[in-house]
Formats: sequence, C-alpha cells, structure tokens
Amino acid sequence: KKKITLSQEKDGLKVKGLDNPNGILLKLEPKFAKILPMGPVSVGTTWEVTTKDLEGELESQNEPQWDGKTVVKLSSLKDIASRRCAVLEVNSEAKMGDIPGFFKGAVRTTKGDFVVWLDRGYTLKATLKTSTRFINGKGEDVHISSSLEYEAAP
Repeated sequence: KKKITLSQEKDGLKVKGLDNPNGILLKLEPKFAKILPMGPVSVGTTWEVTTKDLEGELESQNEPQWDGKTVVKLSSLKDIASRRCAVLEVNSEAKMGDIPGFFKGAVRTTKGDFVVWLDRGYTLKATLKTSTRFINGKGEDVHISSSLEYEAAP
C-alpha cells in the first residue's frame, strides 16, 4: 500500500509517492488546477475554493458573476484500468444578485466528482449535476437542472 500526496504548486500539481520519490509535476489546465489544494492532502481532507478564485476560468466573460464557494474533498484513491487515480468530490453553492426585469435572487448548487489520473494529471471522468433557482421577472419560481458527464477516450 503506497501513500500518495497531492499539492498545488505554482506551475501545476505535484504528486509524491509514486515511483519517483521526489515527485512529479503535472501541468494541468488552469480551470482544473484551481480547484486543487495548495498543499499536500490525504484521503478525507476537504478544502474550499471561492468563486473569486475561479473567476474567468469556469464562466464565460459575458455571464454575470456569481458569489459563493466550492468545497472539494479527496474522497478516495483507486486504480482504474491500471491507472492510479484521485477521486475529487465537489459541492458548490453560489448566489447572484438581482438583475431588474429578468430575475431576483438566483442560487446555483453543483455536486459531483472528478476522477484524475495521477500519472498524467488529466481528468478521466467527471460527473456534475447543477441546479439553479430564481424568481423570474413575472414573480414565478423557476428551477433549472442540468447534468454533465464526461469520460476521456481509452
């Protein structure tokens, strides 16, 4: 049984405990790298990332800004098709202020997980469910749900 530590470095994700005792530095796309911890973590550890930390990475430039946080947990380490992977569980809640004539008090929650291949540093699988609620310009309660499932080709 090997112990693996993950840490966010300036230039990517540092993985220690694989075959290289000094660790390897993985270059990740910024939008994924920004949800990773700033230091080593073990299974069960949680950390928070604010929407401010993720600004410009997960939303389009024209989309109104959300204010909230995402709690990320290293839920497990497992082998998938002979690949050592980290499973990251994400839970997010963000709010947006009123936009007169369109909506009042939007709240968006997102839950899901990412499976990251530690040797290569890329996401093998992601499953996310998002729910958004707001009061529209007519005073009606609106609820929008969406799901995203991503799986890398073998």
